[in-house]
Amino acid sequence: IAHEAEKLGLTVTDAEVQKTIDIIVKQRAQYEAEEGRKAAAEDRVTCDFEGSQDGKPFAGGSAQGFQFVLAQGRMLPEFETAVTGMTAGEEKSFELTFPANYGNAELAGKTATFKVKCTKVEKPVYPEVNEEFAKSLGQDTVENMRAEIKSNLEREVKARLEARTRSESHWPAEMRDGVRVGVHANLERLEEMDELQASGAEGVGLYRTEFSFLREHLPSEEELYAEYSAVARKAAPAHVVFRTLDAGADKMLRAQEALREPNPALGLRGIRFCLRHQKIFRSQLRALMRAGVEGNVSLLLPMISGLAEVQSVRRIMQELQQELRAAGLPHAADLPLGIMVETPAAVLIADALARECDFFSIGTNDLIHYLMAIDRNNLHVGYLNEALHPAVVRSLKRIIDSAHREGIGVSVCGELAADPYGLALLLGMGVDTLSASPRFVPGMKHMIRRLDARTCMDMAHSVLMSTDVTASQRMLRERLQESLGAELAFHTTSIMTNS
Repeated sequence: IAHEAEKLGLTVTDAEVQKTIDIIVKQRAQYEAEEGRKAAAEDRVTCDFEGSQDGKPFAGGSAQGFQFVLAQGRMLPEFETAVTGMTAGEEKSFELTFPANYGNAELAGKTATFKVKCTKVEKPVYPEVNEEFAKSLGQDTVENMRAEIKSNLEREVKARLEARTRSESHWPAEMRDGVRVGVHANLERLEEMDELQASGAEGVGLYRTEFSFLREHLPSEEELYAEYSAVARKAAPAHVVFRTLDAGADKMLRAQEALREPNPALGLRGIRFCLRHQKIFRSQLRALMRAGVEGNVSLLLPMISGLAEVQSVRRIMQELQQELRAAGLPHAADLPLGIMVETPAAVLIADALARECDFFSIGTNDLIHYLMAIDRNNLHVGYLNEALHPAVVRSLKRIIDSAHREGIGVSVCGELAADPYGLALLLGMGVDTLSASPRFVPGMKHMIRRLDARTCMDMAHSVLMSTDVTASQRMLRERLQESLGAELAFHTTSIMTNS
């Protein structure tokens, strides 16, 4: 199966399944002698032969009782041509010129004389493809056998596609019409930094800092500084975006657990928690500002819903800058400060926030969660977790346009960035950078190289004008099918699960 899959493109058809069955059938052939039979393709031939050059035998040129199947490519074509048509007991002499690239350098390009005696010719008897044959392959019916073979072939094709994208992961993410897109990785631990280079990511689009706080004790400034500076150094000169503590919802600190909030997702989380517990927040900001001198570092504030939150953080950073200067500690004076746009409030005042920030990062997971007023983990409302809902796509466009009008960049670090349909939609809306788990990066870059900006813009325009999610899904599928062909079937998507 793997042998046949190597010959396949990206579509596994019924004809290709049949090719694989034919190979298995031939591999299970039985052979029987037939008196007077002339050796033909697929017959098994037994012969004795002796090779010589200038009348002298050469190493490896002779054999007794040598057995092979004609037309399987095991022997040199000239040898098989000479043996074809021979019958048992027949002898023949012929000359053969070895190919210039022959494995034995002493014989490559040289001519030899062979004497061959055919001792046996056997014809193949192939098994019938029936239920008994299917059972020998572990299936109870021929139909199930075909389905299993097709599934195996598709897995092999997908593995080859993934291997190809990994081998090309360090190629730039440049669309067919020359538009470059940044593709970064989302990380959450220092130990994952080795994955950054292996994935081909151009930087760290989101470094989640909250996991250092989910311990028995809160980390000290020095512990945080050691972690952040190591991340910055390992990534340098690539960019690292550190998201400040985003505790709450599914990642609760002990201080939050004590609150016993009835709905933590809408409670004291993200920047709200940090501004309430400034001792924890200031310690982290000091560590980040100190680590800023070790590399190319930016800060990202989560769960922003108003200008006052951003302004408060800027005031705190000014105070910390004075403290660090007074203590003689090296630090980055003006780290770029961005915000996560993931609340409806931030969407509606995106223009004002863009004037207060250095960049936007859209957290599509929480943005959909809050826009649609759902708990993503609640199966009863899971059908509303819809990335192509008009409210979602129009919010995305509003955020991106607001940022660009103020001259700041926009990245997307949610699951939508790694979805083939979501990726094409975001490119069409003009997003500057995409960020996802390292394992998705090679595939994202590969897909970007297969697309062009005009096609993506047309798709985005159609989706933005639509109020019918099903129609948007159908249009996206058809347009991406035109661009990617059969490859589209091997990309994982969540957008189309409800279509």
